[in-house]
Amino acid sequence: MRISALLAILATASPVVAKDPAIHVTQTDGVVHAFRGSSLKGDRVIYAITASDAGSIRFEFRGNNENCGAEIQTTSQLGYLPKLDRFPSERAFKTTDGETFALSFFQNRIARMNGVECAFSFSVE
Repeated sequence: MRISALLAILATASPVVAKDPAIHVTQTDGVVHAFRGSSLKGDRVIYAITASDAGSIRFEFRGNNENCGAEIQTTSQLGYLPKLDRFPSERAFKTTDGETFALSFFQNRIARMNGVECAFSFSVE
């Protein structure tokens, strides 16, 4: 009885897909970091940018408007910040010490259905 129940649970369990972890970067004043990447097969590419001290941080985003989407989250606010729906785009924020910004890039629905890559780049200052 126990073995058949275990087999039934294992057979109906959904598979777990391992995702790449976020790429972590610590931002210091006066240093510019530039990144380039791509998203394919519906996967999100996530960057975690941590401010080393209080001040400001500025992001410049570039990507293909037909294939890409992007979102920003921060540890100081719940939910996503206003959507990045057009590239190129620039956003600036006041930061607190240790505040982390999560940037995620992804294919939009049409690009995902057609198997078209979302190529993007951004810089942090």
